[in-house]
Amino acid sequence: MHDLILKFKCEKVIDWPKVKIFVDKELLRTIHFTQESTIVIIPFDFSSGLHRLEIEHFGKSPRGTLVEDGKVVGDTRFTIESISIDQVEFPRWLMWHCQFVANWSGFAKPKDFPDVIHKSSTVGPNGSWILDFGTPFIEWALDSKKIYNDDFQQVISTEEHHGMTFDINYKLNSDDRTVINKIKQMINKND
Repeated sequence: MHDLILKFKCEKVIDWPKVKIFVDKELLRTIHFTQESTIVIIPFDFSSGLHRLEIEHFGKSPRGTLVEDGKVVGDTRFTIESISIDQVEFPRWLMWHCQFVANWSGFAKPKDFPDVIHKSSTVGPNGSWILDFGTPFIEWALDSKKIYNDDFQQVISTEEHHGMTFDINYKLNSDDRTVINKIKQMINKND
């Protein structure tokens, strides 16, 4: 069993946001937020492979958005500040692979609002915020970093760690080093 940990920051106009959290189309939790910051911990048995996290914002009415002079000045919304599996936090670049698809039932879709929003962790309209990920998470995240950097044509570099030289196609950052240190700690615990 693993812990899926989600940290939310919420704003309200009339009511707090309400969400349903799904993994692989299985409803894990329904939440009606009651404060600005909320941490949700959901035990879940992740099998190896690809998974889809979906956070559905629902129940927001048109009264949940305040507009003055054509500008939004208040909104019932939430931001997904972080996602972790077993205390290993998803790096920000990985969360950029998300998408949000609004559900405009009962609302007038704003002019020029895109059908899909990418790279946003803030959700205002009703709809689904979606992030695909894999498990085992650490291995999948490192493989995804390679693909992510290939997509953005990063320069191949060479790095040296503990006297060993590696040709890699991305430069390790502080998030990578944190993950590597956590792996080392887990290995040392099992020895």
